[in-house]
Amino acid sequence: MYVPFESLAPQSRIWVYFANRDFSDVVSIVEQGLNHLCREWLAHGAPLKASYQIRYNRFVILAVDPSFNEASGCSIDGSVHALQQLQQTSGVDFFDRTQLPVLVKGEIKVYPMTSIKSIIVENKLEPGTLIFNPVVVTKDDFENIWVTALEKSWLSKYLSN
Repeated sequence: MYVPFESLAPQSRIWVYFANRDFSDVVSIVEQGLNHLCREWLAHGAPLKASYQIRYNRFVILAVDPSFNEASGCSIDGSVHALQQLQQTSGVDFFDRTQLPVLVKGEIKVYPMTSIKSIIVENKLEPGTLIFNPVVVTKDDFENIWVTALEKSWLSKYLSN
């Protein structure tokens, strides 16, 4: 069952998907697919209190409130399959993990993961550059630490002292 994202409890489980491109040209297709998923999402036949957000036309954030019903392994697999189907209908890849998105002056810039160490070592990114924390697991994490400074992230080890 779809509910507004804002109404979800802070401990709600979050999954963040980064798109390989800006999908503003197909955002209505993405929204339709996500609405359908959230309305029909079940765990062992029981409805899930689910929602989503789209951020920067590059991120899909799915959420389930476990205080209502918890997502099961099968229901999580179902959401992945729904995103894969959405990928086919929209032409947007939500599963490419080879790119690192950063936020520069309100815009998403994307760097290849294979070269991120050298980009940081060569000071092409400032310590205060905002990055997206890929390991947020709750709505509370999402709201508080999803966007964080490079110097406070797992990438800080590459910054020169």
